[in-house]
Amino acid sequence: MLALAIRRASTLLPPAAPTLRSARFATDASRALEQRFDAALKDDCGVRANDTVVAAISGGIDSTCLLHLLARAECRVKVVTFDHRQRGAASTEDAAFVQRLAARYGLECDTHVWEGDKGTADQFRNWRRRTLLETEGDHVATAHHADDETELFLLRLSRGARLTKVLGGMRMRKPPFVRPLLREPKRELRQYLEDNNEEWRDDASNDDPSYGKRNQARLEVVPPLDELCEGGLSTKLDNLRRQAEAVQAWVDAEADTVLAARRSGALPLAAYREAPEPVRLEVLDRLAAEAAATDGSYAVPYAVLCDADAKLCGGEAEWTLSLPRGVLLKVGHGALSCAEPPPSRSVGRVRIDGRLGHLSVDVGRGLAVPAPADGPLDLRPRQAGDRFRAPWRDAPQKLSTVLRGQRIRSADDRAATVVLACGERVLAAFPPAGDALVCAAEDGDGEVLVDVASTASEGEDA
Repeated sequence: MLALAIRRASTLLPPAAPTLRSARFATDASRALEQRFDAALKDDCGVRANDTVVAAISGGIDSTCLLHLLARAECRVKVVTFDHRQRGAASTEDAAFVQRLAARYGLECDTHVWEGDKGTADQFRNWRRRTLLETEGDHVATAHHADDETELFLLRLSRGARLTKVLGGMRMRKPPFVRPLLREPKRELRQYLEDNNEEWRDDASNDDPSYGKRNQARLEVVPPLDELCEGGLSTKLDNLRRQAEAVQAWVDAEADTVLAARRSGALPLAAYREAPEPVRLEVLDRLAAEAAATDGSYAVPYAVLCDADAKLCGGEAEWTLSLPRGVLLKVGHGALSCAEPPPSRSVGRVRIDGRLGHLSVDVGRGLAVPAPADGPLDLRPRQAGDRFRAPWRDAPQKLSTVLRGQRIRSADDRAATVVLACGERVLAAFPPAGDALVCAAEDGDGEVLVDVASTASEGEDA
């Protein structure tokens, strides 16, 4: 795991007299937004008077609007901002802007500075989330808005997720996180700042469609769709989201009923086959997630669920199917079950790379990995161009794509994942936080047993 030193610069500015608010309520639109925000904060997010809200503020339109609205609410506000140090002086200026804005309202402002090398979006996201959760408060407020929901819908649609997952969207309240602006279009937030003569900071990378799929969706896909919907795209998607939530509630209740028929962890095939298809897929997904025993980030791709479901509804008496992260779907004696990957045992250490720390491995016991009968095995950090054929795929694909598909948080950090390879073929991948991924077997393969116990940051006792 890449060891990064994070310096925390805590700035508690002296209380300042709040700026006179005579400019507020400059328009009916401003007044309406403030009233909707107050209602969402109280009724949808559960924020009470005198609760402490940790506000994640970057200085952009969305979070700047959030800070102005929170500052006039009845709750206590603690501002947290981040200097990622990836855009030179601009990053530092963003943090300074947030500090000045917090000072206007006499609010505490903590600035956290990234002290590592050039980071990835995944690393930054984990860093921000961890820092926000460590900050004392009752709630953590982020500035997600309706346009973010639209982008999320398009990204999930492009990945081929299940209907209720595509349309499910984000929640306004998922403790400790709250999103009081989630039903507001971004244009309303911009208009609010303009009506009240307020400034914000712009990040030029947000205007580059080549800078990730989210930017591409925001800049090239959403505008024509919104025009087609006559400006009502977010409203129409919100209506679909509400319907999807109702469908998912029904699926969840039916899946609970089916899973209640389990005996000693095994589900009778008859009970499974009698359920409607959406319920069967939910049951499969839950069984696999339970066996994976992860932090909740485990997900089986929709196509894999469909293939497994088709096989379960067929007539074969006994068989085993490999699911993501080494989970085994087993059918036998008229029942199905999912088994967790074989447990690992710490038996030795191999130094892979100074940035990775120590990796405890043993070739000769533990996890079964398909491997060519001859040919040298190489244990190394993931490299650009590594390709991996997952058991649920017909052909190899980029290992980074597989890791992202499994929601492995270090997917964009090559140095954070160790692979066992034979030449250019990746046989197994070992992310620092998650279970191993094992490749599909090919003709002529033998088997090698690999035991990986843990990774430790450089400088720790491994």
